[in-house]
Amino acid sequence: MAEEKKEEVLKFLKQFPDEKINVTELQKMMKSISYPTLLKWILVLEAERKIRIDDYGNVKLVYLNKDYFENE
Repeated sequence: MAEEKKEEVLKFLKQFPDEKINVTELQKMMKSISYPTLLKWILVLEAERKIRIDDYGNVKLVYLNKDYFENE
């Protein structure tokens, strides 16, 4: 059940492979996931090196790690 949320986040980011998306905006666009849960799965995906995060203090931009998906 919980892993489905992670896959949902990844699937959503794959729709915009060249864009950096603010975490708050991502949560508003997804609607089916709360902010704390989204943040948790974003950190998990970053640890798995599937996505990258640009952290500017209270603004976090997330985007796909293209290097990871080229090596699959």
